[in-house]
Amino acid sequence: MGIEFRHPHFFLLALLIPLLLVLVRRRDKTAVAFSSLALVPYHGPFPRVVFYRMLPLLRGIVIFLFIGALARPQRVSAEREYDTKGIDIVIALDISGSMLAEDFKPENRMLVAKQEATKFIRGRESDRIGLVVFARKAYTQCPLTLDYDVLIRLL
Repeated sequence: MGIEFRHPHFFLLALLIPLLLVLVRRRDKTAVAFSSLALVPYHGPFPRVVFYRMLPLLRGIVIFLFIGALARPQRVSAEREYDTKGIDIVIALDISGSMLAEDFKPENRMLVAKQEATKFIRGRESDRIGLVVFARKAYTQCPLTLDYDVLIRLL
């Protein structure tokens, strides 16, 4: 299991970090003066001077982490190929208003059709199954898949 980057070319932007830090440092020197707490004594555990000297480094680290996120790191596990035999099946389900007729008391046609399709799907193994629903027009509800749980949820 390793890590790959989807867009590693974004790491070229890391070459601009020193330039950005120099520009920020120049901007800080030419900035308009404003009131500050520099004259107020500070007796905390972390001296203010150390923090201000670390600020450019922290900015560089944040920019580098942002560039790393742009490169889209992805955990990659070993791919496996399975050699199975199966068939492709597409279930076509009528969702028109006529499916609300209660021919199968106390359920309607739609509920019975869903129950039977679910039984059929659960009885399959290594067959890719898709789902198309139609009324006036047909729509692909689920493309061919081996993930039967998702297919049943979409049903």
